[in-house]
Amino acid sequence: MTQQEKGTAAPSRNYCLDALKALAALCIVLHHLQQDAGVHFHGLNFYGGHLQFGYIVEFFFIISGFLVMQSERRKAGRADRPGLAESFILRWERIWPMAAISILCYIPLCWGYRALTGSWIFGQKQGLWSAVASLLLIYSGWASPSIHGMNNPTWYLCVLIVCYALFYLGMWLADKLHIRTWPVFLFLMLLGVGALDFHLALPFLMESSARGYASFFLGALLAQALPYMRLWKKLLPFCVLMACGSGVCLGADVLIDNQWALVTFVLYPALIVVASESKRLNHLLAHPFVSLCGRASYEVYLWHTPLEVAAALVLALLGIPYRETRLSMLVSALAIEAFGIAMYQLVERRVAARVKRIHTQVKAAYSAL
Repeated sequence: MTQQEKGTAAPSRNYCLDALKALAALCIVLHHLQQDAGVHFHGLNFYGGHLQFGYIVEFFFIISGFLVMQSERRKAGRADRPGLAESFILRWERIWPMAAISILCYIPLCWGYRALTGSWIFGQKQGLWSAVASLLLIYSGWASPSIHGMNNPTWYLCVLIVCYALFYLGMWLADKLHIRTWPVFLFLMLLGVGALDFHLALPFLMESSARGYASFFLGALLAQALPYMRLWKKLLPFCVLMACGSGVCLGADVLIDNQWALVTFVLYPALIVVASESKRLNHLLAHPFVSLCGRASYEVYLWHTPLEVAAALVLALLGIPYRETRLSMLVSALAIEAFGIAMYQLVERRVAARVKRIHTQVKAAYSAL
């Protein structure tokens, strides 16, 4: 607890992180809506302007690394702690089922659009191999950089699975070598930075995977460093200053020579520290709707492109021309947000419960052998 906020009890859930995840997902939706519409506005643009909103994906990587490291630190020493292999499987079970459902919905929409209009949606040819690679979540950051994924935003999930595999492999390696995990994670983070700067295009070491390694393992390192950072009484105001300063520079487009590095290594870590340490801000945002939007951010991310394709298919069937405006983008984004919340409430929670039951049954059967 920071010096400024002693005596303030914190709610059990981090509502600040929920708000950040919900806002980030909404910005990604607006980014892709404008990108796919091919329009440019005066003033703020979510695509094609000086702000690269596509780098918001780095925020999700950092959050993922930060949260998984915090989770492993909490489980350390517990008798019921799952093994590293099972921990990876549990992460995969969290990611894959809903991603697969969204891709299975995307495939007929994509091929239906091709059959109706004679052209591929978004100008990307997506055949059987694209469908298979997409369903397996191996089309980006794995062996080949040339596959156009079905429901392309799921490229983040392809790389995230590799990051989780490297994370648990790194923990295993550190345990075998009797060293701390942070040197392993630091190496993987720097490997990502180097691969990105040198424009490598190798299996498991290409642009998409490099972005993931640099950001994900930065998040893991931040979670490890945070208990020591808390010893500095001025940590919270310093991070607020860093977040505000970098935000002003980004907004005004001044002193920016590497926007990716600034958001990845300054802005996003500062925001995460503020979200983790500011108990007053956490209490201010402590509302069930904020929590719901944060929990539903995964569904918003998963379904915004399939919904775009469904809308494009309906408009093509009806022969209605469509031109994106700021108002239509906002309405579309809010509709996608509402759909994502509904999917979380009605589908994801039930699927997660079912997957958990199957996991428990399989684990029990395996233990009985």
